[in-house]
Amino acid sequence: MLNNHIQNSILYLTEILFFYLILIFIYLKVISLLCYALYPNVCFHVSKRKLLTTEGKEALIHKNSVNCGREIPIFPSPFFVFTEKVNDENFKLNIRDKIFN
Repeated sequence: MLNNHIQNSILYLTEILFFYLILIFIYLKVISLLCYALYPNVCFHVSKRKLLTTEGKEALIHKNSVNCGREIPIFPSPFFVFTEKVNDENFKLNIRDKIFN
């Protein structure tokens, strides 16, 4: 009886583990598809306002962006997706709006 209970518990735990592995796989597929679709507009956060674009150029987060504050931000991921790159009068590349990180 006890052996049967242990086997059922192990079977239940493996089913839960398998289910979570499938969810992680689907999550990673969705993330990879988003990155593939938005590839030209992906950048890497270097410091407070500095970003590095996929072309290897430095850019700045726009001062009016939600992600630009007085303190140094701590983001869960250094990769960002933005909507618009604008060259200003100082020949600096500004990132207008970051969608998510």
